[in-house]
Amino acid sequence: MPVQQEDLRAYDEFLVKQLDVLGSVFKEDKTLWHYTTGAGLQGILESGTIYATQVACLNDSTEIRYASSLFKKALISLLPNMRVML
Repeated sequence: MPVQQEDLRAYDEFLVKQLDVLGSVFKEDKTLWHYTTGAGLQGILESGTIYATQVACLNDSTEIRYASSLFKKALISLLPNMRVML
């Protein structure tokens, strides 16, 4: 049975509320997809934590390369604002 638009809206509203309660950073124009079960989602929301897999266990090596490139770009963008201490 396909998911109805009304259900998707209700789910989005629920997630935004939970992220606000947890104090998470959330940009409405972005969606983070996390593969988990219903029980896993409940555990994440109740604990306010999410655990990452050890990099060597990833089934797609582009995941870590992509994240690393974003981190590197963010650090490079901060360089002009940093003072080098000698």
